[in-house]
Amino acid sequence: MRLKKWFGSGSKPKKTQDEIVISGVHIPITVYIEQRNGYRCSFTKKGINIRIPDYFTPVECEAIMAACKKWASKTIQLKPQLLNRYREANFTEGQVISAFDNDYTIFITTDNRKRIKTVIQGDKIIVKLPVHLPATHIEGKHISKAFANHYRDFLEKRLSFWNDLFAVEHQQLRLKYNSSNWGSCSSKGNINLSTRVLLCPLFVIDYVIVHELAHLIHQNHGEQFWNEVARVMPDYKVGEDWLKREGTFLDF
Repeated sequence: MRLKKWFGSGSKPKKTQDEIVISGVHIPITVYIEQRNGYRCSFTKKGINIRIPDYFTPVECEAIMAACKKWASKTIQLKPQLLNRYREANFTEGQVISAFDNDYTIFITTDNRKRIKTVIQGDKIIVKLPVHLPATHIEGKHISKAFANHYRDFLEKRLSFWNDLFAVEHQQLRLKYNSSNWGSCSSKGNINLSTRVLLCPLFVIDYVIVHELAHLIHQNHGEQFWNEVARVMPDYKVGEDWLKREGTFLDF
């Protein structure tokens, strides 16, 4: 390993922006030059992150960036659905969104209101749009809210069912449009679930719920935590593996 960093010892991490265009879709790239042992490329919600050790020379950094772009292109060729997360959201009349093997069709109405409101009625997602706003203002968070309200009672029942198998009691259930995780728990005993779980199969939703309930007992991912998860859900790895394999593609 080199002992000298090419832009000087003790420098703060540098961040630069770039992009790659695949099938007409612009994917932002954020490059971090920082103290680390090896470089890493990863897809994120907003684009691609490339992290490079700060002891690499500018020429080596350029080579790594080229290699990461090539890796990104090959990955999307193998998983073309990954490209959907970087397309501009464009919710339109008649568009169909699936959850729990049910199909919901978007219907857009306009009236004199200040904010966008969404509600699920039967197999329809009714989007109430202010007259002064075009449909391009409809975002994933608006559609997500309709699903959260529609399925809240269902999630409350699933949470209650699994909570009966634990020695602790959860407090409130909170649903958030969160893309950084699938769930979390607070020090007050509240369980937070990302509305994106509603796009997962039931066995995966149950795994996320059990995972967060176990965190009410063990606040880390140590052996005792996983033993607690396995005690309640012996086949939890099926849900965990599904999320690792498919979860990155799920969003409203």
